[in-house]
Amino acid sequence: MDAIRILGNYCSDKKPPAVNWIDGRGKSVVCEAIIHENVIKSVLKANAVVLVELNILKNLTGSVMVGVLGGFSAHANNNVSAIYIASGQDLAQNIESFHCITMMETVNEGRDPQVSVRMSSIEVATVGGDTQLASQLACLNLLGVKGSNKLTLHCYKCITQYALKSIKQCNHLILHSKKIMSLVGDDTYHLDLCDATCCSES
Repeated sequence: MDAIRILGNYCSDKKPPAVNWIDGRGKSVVCEAIIHENVIKSVLKANAVVLVELNILKNLTGSVMVGVLGGFSAHANNNVSAIYIASGQDLAQNIESFHCITMMETVNEGRDPQVSVRMSSIEVATVGGDTQLASQLACLNLLGVKGSNKLTLHCYKCITQYALKSIKQCNHLILHSKKIMSLVGDDTYHLDLCDATCCSES
């Protein structure tokens, strides 16, 4: 009897490998936003320069010092896990899908911070496993991706929105520049975030 191996574990399923951080697996997504100066001052009691410096020292330098692989963010894995549980995903895939880097820079003459989140290997499914449970199926149906042959970009959109929310630390920031890009092979998708559920404009 011969054992036929379909995978050689190079896909590094459910492990945090460098190859997925570099080449991506599933979907690679970029989400960015510009946050108004008045919101930064009134809600976070800070300014754009302070936030940019904090991101460099904590999310980037701090992560490098401890040898983190793919975790240059403000706990994106919490948000990935929440979406995965709600939509019936394989929760063990969290260890790959949380790969995230948060970048910040000042724009508009240094008044506003522009925040960019890149997640290189988000893995989601709309059929099989716990996606058939009643609550999880209802969540997928709410997103409009229930069943096979459905566009799953909505799932990636939700995950990156919540990842972006985690660095904002509040749920009522005013965004005046919003876009999301999903880069997969030669395909590029641009989705409008005006209907984002992770933040309410006021």
